[in-house]
Amino acid sequence: MLSFRRLSCNNIVFIIVSAAVFTFFQNIAFLNKVIHLLNMDDKSSYLLICSFIIFLFCSLNILFSLLLIGYLRKPIIILLLFLSALVDYFSYFYDIYIDKDMIKNVLQTTVGEASSLITVKLITWIIVFALLPSLLVAVTKINITKPWHRNLCLRLTNIILSAIILVAAFYPFYDKYVFFIKGKTNNQIVKLITPYNYIEGSIRYVKELYKKRQPFIHIGQDAKREKIAGHKKKLLILVVGETSRAMNFSLNGYQKETNPLLAKQAIINFHNATSCGTATAVSVPCMFSVMNRVNYKASIAERQDNVLDILSKTGVNLLWKENDEGCKGVCNRIPNIELKQIFPKEQCYAGLCFDSSLLTGLDDYIKARTDDTLIVLHTNGSHGPAYFRRYQKLQEKFIPACSTSAVETCSKEELINAYDNTIVNVDYVLNEVIELLKKHADQYSTAMFYMSDHGESLGEKGVFLHGAPYIIAPKEQTQIPMIFWLSDSFLKDQKINKDCMFEQANNLKVSHDNLFHSLLGAMNVVTNVYEPSLDLFRACQSK
Repeated sequence: MLSFRRLSCNNIVFIIVSAAVFTFFQNIAFLNKVIHLLNMDDKSSYLLICSFIIFLFCSLNILFSLLLIGYLRKPIIILLLFLSALVDYFSYFYDIYIDKDMIKNVLQTTVGEASSLITVKLITWIIVFALLPSLLVAVTKINITKPWHRNLCLRLTNIILSAIILVAAFYPFYDKYVFFIKGKTNNQIVKLITPYNYIEGSIRYVKELYKKRQPFIHIGQDAKREKIAGHKKKLLILVVGETSRAMNFSLNGYQKETNPLLAKQAIINFHNATSCGTATAVSVPCMFSVMNRVNYKASIAERQDNVLDILSKTGVNLLWKENDEGCKGVCNRIPNIELKQIFPKEQCYAGLCFDSSLLTGLDDYIKARTDDTLIVLHTNGSHGPAYFRRYQKLQEKFIPACSTSAVETCSKEELINAYDNTIVNVDYVLNEVIELLKKHADQYSTAMFYMSDHGESLGEKGVFLHGAPYIIAPKEQTQIPMIFWLSDSFLKDQKINKDCMFEQANNLKVSHDNLFHSLLGAMNVVTNVYEPSLDLFRACQSK
């Protein structure tokens, strides 16, 4: 009789083989998309795809070293094989990206809807990439390394070696990774990587369900707005910048004239301002939150009143106009408009219009207000890597300028010129805001506040773009421009000494932490959450 001899291997071999199988056979959609986007037309493209493969394999090897333990190793790997094969099939053939929202859609799919997706092609795919490998796993005998501490040492060694190889494969291509993953057309590609995509999406979905069960935290319930007889209504426009760094503003000593228009206005320019984070998703909610950078928690900010909510309670007219990638929950409870929904697509490349379009219709909106008003303009400012799309030809002051999102192919001069042109455009937009406010000087006491959400790295020490962990982030990503323009009537009504404000701007260290309290102070709102020491106007007000 024929005898069937079972396959056998030890723990580490099982983990390494599993990582290899998932790299090459459960991430077909991801690898296919990478190859398509890279075009594979030169040597660097082949090196980059090899780096991606090594990075993916080492990451999976580390994950499985932590996950595949004891008697659960086989059930876990078989479950992941079936889930990954299913996910990879739909990603490959239907270009579906798996995230929190897709997990939600899957869980809400009816049996009838799901049955319509079952085809011979799907069944064949599952047999080849899930069932057969699972049977192989089932019949494989895994020899347990003894004693347990030797097994632990082998796993730790495997993890450490994988981490070293991962870094070695990643570091030489760091700039290419950054531009490839963060590019507008590529930044969703990580949602094709299994099992990361559905594990991460499921975790986010569960967290969302948990948050929905948490009570919303109302603060500033005692807020009241003091109305002073003889004072005009207030009109404040807050411009939230995007990715504009302080050091490229000529107002801050930059050698190239990037702020010719603002230099002619009576602006108050804070020379030492820092951001709350290095990415929009952190900085924007943080700057409007009562929490400061050190104690900021996104999980709390998402379900807690921000400064706009408090101002709304006091009857201030509020409007948020959006021209970036969303208000990150800050404007959810106040009137808001997204430019990409009202302007033709051809005017808004990849959903981002020119920032000057934010001013469209504001004149009529302001004329119709009958009380204190705050307008927030969320710009796309200097968002990269497609810097050349953030300004119009009229603002292309510095040439030659990089005219591609693949900025690693541009010279340093071209890259910086393109970025500096975005600052010229910021200068133009802010100047237009000031001129609009001047038009309404008879009706309102007016002011403009501007601050960017974070800065940007442009190749300094080999670092590009933004999003670095704050603790190690370079100053290029954390030092931001902060500019105020205050009308004479605003200074008079608020009893603000302008010379004092200039002195503060030159010597005081300021940050996003100041916005919450400065807005309350500017609108004369009294509440127990107001902190006078963080109000940038308070120290310069006469009693």
